Amino acid sequence: MDALERVKQKVEDIDAEFAAAFGRRYGGQIAQYKMEDAEFVLLTSGSASGSARTVVDAKRQQGMKIGLVNLRLFRPFPVQRLAEVLKGKKAIGVLDRSICFGWNCGPIFMEVKAVTPEIGLVPMLSFIDGLANMDITQEHIGTMIDDIHRASRGEDYQEVTWLP
Repeated sequence: MDALERVKQKVEDIDAEFAAAFGRRYGGQIAQYKMEDAEFVLLTSGSASGSARTVVDAKRQQGMKIGLVNLRLFRPFPVQRLAEVLKGKKAIGVLDRSICFGWNCGPIFMEVKAVTPEIGLVPMLSFIDGLANMDITQEHIGTMIDDIHRASRGEDYQEVTWLP
């Protein structure tokens, strides 16, 4: 367990070394996009993050203060880093490409819910998309962001949404 926990700092160190050598960085445990003034957040991982950045840009042009967090490390789960960036947000949506059997939500969503004591109670939405190697489209991501936005304004929301 101790060795696994040391991975968190090692990932940050490697990211810093990479930045020193090549002049760019990828964020270490998590990467943030447009989070400086974000009121609500979509959390993604893997290849969906590229498409999500494009949709975040479009939604920002419409006046939505959406931010994006790309989870780059699942184990050990980056609780402290996520708590830092999610604290104070009005709503959080999590995109999962798999399901957590018995819980009717995604596994990343379950882990993010475990961060609740550090960030407080806010609406959290689970989106399941891309199962069976299906594409996660920009249209789907736009729908997710619209749902998170409504939840951030105090409107009713569905906790778990399965996208076709």
